[in-house]
Amino acid sequence: MTANGPAPARKSALFLEVSAVAAEHARVDCLVVPVFSDERPLRDSAGRADWRLCGRLSQVLAAGRASGRRGEAVLAASFGGVVAPLVLVLGAGRRSDFAADGIQELAREAVRRGAGLRVAAIALALPESSRDVPDLAVRVEQLLLGAVEGLASRSEERPTDLRLHVLVRSDELPRALELLRTRRPARLHASVTLRAVEAVERRDPRGGRVVTPEPRAADSVK
Repeated sequence: MTANGPAPARKSALFLEVSAVAAEHARVDCLVVPVFSDERPLRDSAGRADWRLCGRLSQVLAAGRASGRRGEAVLAASFGGVVAPLVLVLGAGRRSDFAADGIQELAREAVRRGAGLRVAAIALALPESSRDVPDLAVRVEQLLLGAVEGLASRSEERPTDLRLHVLVRSDELPRALELLRTRRPARLHASVTLRAVEAVERRDPRGGRVVTPEPRAADSVK
C-alpha cells in the first residue's frame, strides 16, 4: 500500500547482457542451443556444446529422442563438459527455412522454458544471419521480442526475473552491445521490463574466457 492507494504491481524483469564469449564458457545456469532438422553434423553453439559433451547431443539425435523439429526440447546435464550445469536443446526447424519468425520463436521458447526451470540465467547464441534475415538489428529485435513474450507467458501468476546472456560473434559485438542498450521493439508485453546489464569478461583459471554480469551497470532499455 502507498499513501495514494495500492502499490503498483511489480513487473517481471528480463536482464540482458551480450558478449562474444564461446558458448561452452558462458557462466549461466542453462545453455540453450538450437538444433536444425536439416543440419548434420551440428554447427555453431550446438556443435561446440556437442564436442564438449563428447558427442552426447549427436547421440540424442541418433537415438531419435530429437530431430530438430520446431517445438522439440531436450534437457541434459552437462556434467562439467560446459560451464553451464544444464544444456537445453531446442528444435529450430529447417535451417533453409529459418527466418525472422524463427528467431522470435526460438527466443520465446528459450526464455519460457528457462523461466519454467526456475533458473536465474540462461545463455542463447544469436542465430547467424541468413538470406532472409541478413541485418543484425532485425535479428536482435526479433530475439528481444520473442524473449519478452516468453517471460510474459510464465509470469501471469507472479513476477519472474531472468538474465538472458546473448552470445554473438566477435565482429558483431560492438554493434550488438549498442543495439541491446538502445533498441526497443515496437511492441512489448506490458508485464515485462527490459534492462541492459554490462557483461565483464574475466579469465577462467582453467583457460578460456568467462563472462559475469556487473549489477551496478543495469539500465533500462529505452
